[in-house]
Amino acid sequence: MKISAAVPDMVRNRDKNLATTQQQLGQGIAAVNRAMDILIKCVDANGIEAMKHLSNGCRILCDLHASSTQSRIKLITPSLDKTFLQVIQDTERDDTLFGNKLGEKIKAAKTIEKQGLQIKKTSPKKPTPAQPSTSRASYSGNWSAPPRYASNRGGAERCSQADELHPSDVSSSTSGQDISRDQDTCPCTVTQGLPSPTQGAYPGGREALQQSFSRRGSPPEAITLMLASLSDKTIQQYEVTYKLWWQFCTVNSIEIFNPPKSTILSFLTEQFNKNCAYGTLNSHPSALSLLLGDSVGSDDCVKRLLKGAYKQRPNGPKYNHTWDPQVVLNRVSHWYPNTSISLELLSKKLVTLLAICTAHRVQTLSLIKIENIVITTNGVKVGITDIIKTSAVGREQPVLFLPYFKDNVSICPATTLRDYIFVTKNKRVDSIGRLLLTYKTPHRPATSQTISRWIKNVLSESGIDMTVFSAHSVRHAATSAASRAGVSVDTIRRTAGWTSASTSFARFYNRPLSDEGLFARSVCLPNTSDNP
Repeated sequence: MKISAAVPDMVRNRDKNLATTQQQLGQGIAAVNRAMDILIKCVDANGIEAMKHLSNGCRILCDLHASSTQSRIKLITPSLDKTFLQVIQDTERDDTLFGNKLGEKIKAAKTIEKQGLQIKKTSPKKPTPAQPSTSRASYSGNWSAPPRYASNRGGAERCSQADELHPSDVSSSTSGQDISRDQDTCPCTVTQGLPSPTQGAYPGGREALQQSFSRRGSPPEAITLMLASLSDKTIQQYEVTYKLWWQFCTVNSIEIFNPPKSTILSFLTEQFNKNCAYGTLNSHPSALSLLLGDSVGSDDCVKRLLKGAYKQRPNGPKYNHTWDPQVVLNRVSHWYPNTSISLELLSKKLVTLLAICTAHRVQTLSLIKIENIVITTNGVKVGITDIIKTSAVGREQPVLFLPYFKDNVSICPATTLRDYIFVTKNKRVDSIGRLLLTYKTPHRPATSQTISRWIKNVLSESGIDMTVFSAHSVRHAATSAASRAGVSVDTIRRTAGWTSASTSFARFYNRPLSDEGLFARSVCLPNTSDNP
């Protein structure tokens, strides 16, 4: 569990798949061994020959099992920090990947690390030997009055053994600092306190937020509802910040959940100096505001720091131009009739037409259910009942409308959807209510990642430069084409799922077509319309 919490979700999921395959290999090895055990009890000529083949098969399975172990170790170790790598370096594998005693070794390493920090922080400074004075001391009798001014007036940093520390000075010091009164050290010396007990291994995004909410007095039953307000994608994005923040606080012995504002500025500056992009840097304050319970993003100093980061490292738009959807439509128009082409081509054609005609994200397309599809004589209406990225309290869920293209049936989205439902009718089971299925057996509901891969394949086959554009660029291309055709901005917003006050289309999505030769042609080629 310690290793699982220290690696990203993607690595954890891939390792889970490898572990499942490894368990199946182990079951196969056990089955072969049982068969060999039975043959040994009744050995004859045929049995000996059979045992040779079984032995060879068992040896191959054992090699695959050992290879899977090495693959899992190579997958996990690059995601671990130096602390974990030093602990697992000499571990021997038993029934687990890094040994059953890994937890004890990690705890021992953490204890040694904390003790080292404690010794380092609390070690007293050696007093500076007093220098003999060259000037003659003035006579003051046998009684010395207290100094009129503080001993450090004028920038002096000396302090006398006879000086006393005022109680107000003690109360104004931070809670994690101790005042040393050793006779060998200066009474005004302030040492850093011990690390916070929360500075252990990073527990994970939801667990970290659960600790934060609990420290702020939220009851356990309320914390469950509070965490339910965050989607898995949001937690996945915030985990990047939380892991960096956990590491920063542990190294610098800072209270994770109650840091001073200066440490947040230092953290952001450190990330910027590590070549962090402005977009990523700008997301850190939002994540920290949720964890720390303070409006980090609205702080004036944080705002000023982010503006400075933008000036030094500007963040431009992802796309300065877009592609023409007609190029892709011409490609998929050759995949007709719909009932005669393969299920692979029909699936890719449908998701591409849905993405172009609705301008919605692939997340929305993956959530379409058969029960929410209404086929009429004018077109097809598709209701989205699941929570999507643009869902909010008081905001209506989107309803997609696909009209019939009677003049061009080969690219008609409504006809393609209707034919897809007919072709996949016998491939569905009662438990699958989603519209889109994988075209390979066993047919499962297609995920957002699968749909994105299908769209990227179609764009690549259509000649779109996939080194520049992604599957999400369909949203840019479709809305920009509608704007060039004269469709109102309100209609584009409503169709694509933006609110009436949203400026996302104008700021990020409305892009011109790429025509690098337009200027040269306009200058060099004659304009025939001006000739008499």
